[in-house]
Amino acid sequence: MDILNTAITIRDSIRDIPKTYKDNLAQIKELEGEELDLLHQIELTKFNARDGYKIAKRIQEIRQERRKLKNENSQLKHLESIVCKWQDKLPKLDESIGNIRKEKGNMATRKYHCRVRKDLEPKINKIRG
Repeated sequence: MDILNTAITIRDSIRDIPKTYKDNLAQIKELEGEELDLLHQIELTKFNARDGYKIAKRIQEIRQERRKLKNENSQLKHLESIVCKWQDKLPKLDESIGNIRKEKGNMATRKYHCRVRKDLEPKINKIRG
């Protein structure tokens, strides 16, 4: 098990899921506003077939993007309410990740110190290094 990557994934999820959820809601609102503008353009202006096609194509793109965001949020909502409660744990989690990195560095450079047979110490540490 890669403990460092697991800790980073947990931290990133706690930090990013609520932000992604809120960003998606804002994007959905923006897309819905643009769609309403286009519908009002259809209602209130005259246009030729080429312009009508461009408007219809843009409405289609808006609807597809909106659906993608809504589908993502329908899954995120199950996690968002939980991980929002853990936001205050992020500094402690960052500290833990730093400590894990430090510990991994210490493991790579640590040496065994013989208690009695000091003559074995260079051989043991040479093999380990």
